[in-house]
Amino acid sequence: MAGKSANGLCRLVMLALLLATPSSAAWAQYQIYSCGTTLGAGTWTLANDLLNCPGDGIDIEGSRVTVELGSHKITGSGTGTGINVSNLDQEITGVLIRGSHATITNFDKGIELVTSEGGAVIEVTCTGNNIGFSIKLGLGNMLGADAATMNHSAGFMIDDIGGTYQDNVSTQNSNGFVLYDHAGANYLESNTADRNANYGIVAESGTHENNINGNEASGNHTYDLADENGHCANTWKNNKFGTRNLSCID
Repeated sequence: MAGKSANGLCRLVMLALLLATPSSAAWAQYQIYSCGTTLGAGTWTLANDLLNCPGDGIDIEGSRVTVELGSHKITGSGTGTGINVSNLDQEITGVLIRGSHATITNFDKGIELVTSEGGAVIEVTCTGNNIGFSIKLGLGNMLGADAATMNHSAGFMIDDIGGTYQDNVSTQNSNGFVLYDHAGANYLESNTADRNANYGIVAESGTHENNINGNEASGNHTYDLADENGHCANTWKNNKFGTRNLSCID
């Protein structure tokens, strides 16, 4: 377990450093001042809070984008997405979203990555949304030191292949961490899921070969840990928990 955690942390740190490093060409620097800004390649810094956004807070439709949120807030009107990384016409690669206790609240989704490859979200809190963090049709994304609280449907919704999810906290949501659809070969390590209304960490039917190791789950109403495949199609090791739905969960 220790080796897996160390490897996951190294991957997370190395990716963040890689994405934050400019290429040999001049790397454009921009600032974000208003809701609904669409970002192109380069490094973007949120200059101020974005409050009561009527739709999306920030849209990312291309690759090689770094967003520095600092400790700012992004708030919505109950619809849209706080930070939307999506382009159904092409794969998006190398997006880094980094905060320093930044907060995203009152959206349908706090942060959503769709068809994202090798993206990373670090030290961001999504609270009071429908879904905190949504990864859909992803490949090799990484979320580290993020927090999801009081989101109405789920803290983390993960449909990723080969991603790393480490040192995140999901508390007082409807569900903590949900692996769904075709999620496979992901590493969920050293996360905390507590006091969620349904599941702490659940691998839904159809998920496979995910490694769910060294997490802590307690006080979740339905089960702290659950695998809905009828047998453990995923690997569960060295977790700390109160309740589980299958004996093969460790």
